[in-house]
Amino acid sequence: MLLHKRFRCLLVAATSAGMLLSNSIVWAEGPAPAPSSVLAAPQMTDVELQAGGILAGRVVDAKGTGLSKTAVALRNGNTVVAETTTDPAGNFRFDSVRGGTYHVSSGGKSAMYRVWANRTAPPGASQGILMVPSQDVVVGQYNPMKYWLADPLVIGGIIAVGAGVPIILAQQNNDSGS
Repeated sequence: MLLHKRFRCLLVAATSAGMLLSNSIVWAEGPAPAPSSVLAAPQMTDVELQAGGILAGRVVDAKGTGLSKTAVALRNGNTVVAETTTDPAGNFRFDSVRGGTYHVSSGGKSAMYRVWANRTAPPGASQGILMVPSQDVVVGQYNPMKYWLADPLVIGGIIAVGAGVPIILAQQNNDSGS
């Protein structure tokens, strides 16, 4: 009988631990795939031209070091408007650019920009382009407690353990006293 009670306590503890350590819900077939006809809209960034229609920018690696002699292309639709290479610090510029929508590409990475004439850009527009063609850069901080406490299974596990352990201990004390 005592072995049965200990097994039950061990089972409750293992179940509670499993609930606490679970980081995602597992589906039998996985989530349904998004329809192939739905495409995400490209990210558009507003950039203000410098005086004289100069579109300036910088190409850097993941550590922020400028990449020299890197090819940069400016396209309007499928038409290449201008091409240049970066200087030793990774800076580039295109002269005589007019306002409009452009793709700027370098090192296999392409980004879409809405280019505004000098002093006509919206307040949040940047003054130049920063490209990181080598890899995706993630800037941020990871707080594991914030992640775990946001998971409803973790919260449920904490509540189950908080409520279950005293009940099991009380039952053991009652059973051992009789």
